[in-house]
Amino acid sequence: MTANNTQVGPSREQQLAGLVLLVQSITSPKVNVPEGPLEPSHLTGQNSSKSSEEFQQLLSGLPDEGLGSEGFSNAVSLLSENSVNNSSPGFLGKLVSAPSPPGTAADLFLSIFNNNGHVWRASPALTAVEKHVSGELARLFGLKGPHAGGVTVPGGAAGNMLALLVARNIVLPESKQHGVTLGKYAVFVSDAAHYSVTNAAQIVGLGNGAVTSVPALEDGTMDVDALEAAVDAAIQSGKQPLFINATAGNTVNGAFDPIDKIAAIASKANAWFHIDACWGGAVAFSDNLRYLIKGSERADSIAFNPHKMLGVPLVCAFLLTNDLRTFWLANKLNAGYLFHDKAAGKPATSQNGTNGHSKENDWRDSKLLDDAPEVADIRDLASLTVQCSRRSDATKLFLHWIYYGTRGIAREVEQAVDSAQHLASLVQAHPRLELVGDTENVFAQVCFYWSSKEEENGTADGAHTAAVNSHNTHVLYKHLTAHGWKIDYAPHKVKGDFIRIACNRLTTRRGVEGLLTKLVELGESLGL
Repeated sequence: MTANNTQVGPSREQQLAGLVLLVQSITSPKVNVPEGPLEPSHLTGQNSSKSSEEFQQLLSGLPDEGLGSEGFSNAVSLLSENSVNNSSPGFLGKLVSAPSPPGTAADLFLSIFNNNGHVWRASPALTAVEKHVSGELARLFGLKGPHAGGVTVPGGAAGNMLALLVARNIVLPESKQHGVTLGKYAVFVSDAAHYSVTNAAQIVGLGNGAVTSVPALEDGTMDVDALEAAVDAAIQSGKQPLFINATAGNTVNGAFDPIDKIAAIASKANAWFHIDACWGGAVAFSDNLRYLIKGSERADSIAFNPHKMLGVPLVCAFLLTNDLRTFWLANKLNAGYLFHDKAAGKPATSQNGTNGHSKENDWRDSKLLDDAPEVADIRDLASLTVQCSRRSDATKLFLHWIYYGTRGIAREVEQAVDSAQHLASLVQAHPRLELVGDTENVFAQVCFYWSSKEEENGTADGAHTAAVNSHNTHVLYKHLTAHGWKIDYAPHKVKGDFIRIACNRLTTRRGVEGLLTKLVELGESLGL
């Protein structure tokens, strides 16, 4: 019999083109923000007030027979109308922004080719892109050694976890084979740092009990005197300092820890020094702001998320290092059915009495590093991480970077900071608003209270003020959300919850002025 090759219905190419056009037509109004004064119709940062139960009812059931483009269109319309719109000027609540056009197009490119970035032969061009972009990023942070580079990871939390795993397996090489003895090792992190570092400790087998939470100062930066005392106390109690984390741009107020001072403490303690620069690392692109990460070249690893301040579509995150051989030594396992590059046959363990160290406990001078493959020979990138299947997310930054250039990216980062500093000055000038911190240390987040009337006339007491502050914050949050503003709030240790505004690369002075005008209008009309 002759096979029937008659095509029924649209081709795969036609299906893709039609569905992409459908998505574009439905979502384009969300992306378009007209020039001129902000109107209520422009503020769609928070599109829906539906409860999770209402969403479950809307989305219940999946069809036995496909509903084709009509069903697809209806579903996309439903999701579009009920999704947070990062493109809105009212979106000021989270540490991301609208995805850039070149990044979005790059995302489509990746989906069309669907290459797996785990080994070279499955994704040769995109593997080369990842190695190249990682190297360029590392250099922006001052990591310029012959083995500098990095890999993409599925988010900042994953980057912090991988950093701790690499630290464990490099500082304690025997732990890769035998695990660790609980209670012997110490991890240090600011109490203003991201929770993912503590979470990483339990994932890699150290346990949350290994983590020392170092107090932060009032401005959100780590207290280095307290860190030094905590490290000394750990050593005196018989523990080995393993990992010290500094934050460049923390989640709440954007504070930058004093990297140089923390690096010196880590070096003295022979501990792995990591920087969580997922948010604030964007300043590496700017000649005017790079001073905020002074000392980053001293880091053993740096986590950075271009999907945050840069506006590259989620997920696009990197873990960078001055010596990529450490990643290979920490993660390499034998899997001949998968890894075929030049580095595959190299041993990743040592049997000598000092665990591969030429000197006792001197992991920075390990013989294993001398025996590791050249970075140029490591082409199967899954051997550097805990992932196997990997999306080639570096391609999104690559095409974004080509489109805007280093200076173009820097201008957008600087605009976010300028908008935040402008908002902070407006807050400081208003009699009913109280800035958390001061205008000199504002990065891209602005935190403030709608002050109680008692505070204004000087009759407030601490506990009552905290309760009133939290009440005012939650009322304003609710009403601003109803008007299309997507903001957030966070707790203060003493004074109650405060309003938190996170400016992004698309935030303008006009936008933050519109926010403050509406906030003051609501505060006064509600009698707060």
